Amino acid sequence: MPDIDDRLRALRTGGGKHFFDPENQGVSPEKDFWMCIDRDRFDFVIRMEKDRDGLISGKTEV
Repeated sequence: MPDIDDRLRALRTGGGKHFFDPENQGVSPEKDFWMCIDRDRFDFVIRMEKDRDGLISGKTEV
């Protein structure tokens, strides 16, 4: 994704702005935002899928 840095910056003021609200630090601390957007940290992703019993997660190597 060539525009990934732009998208990550946009998250800070878009969907991720609650991480920067001082009132939310007990539930959504700012450090969680930075951990969520940290790239190339692991060689796998956690994939969520829905089956007939609900949601399941699985590790996918990349």
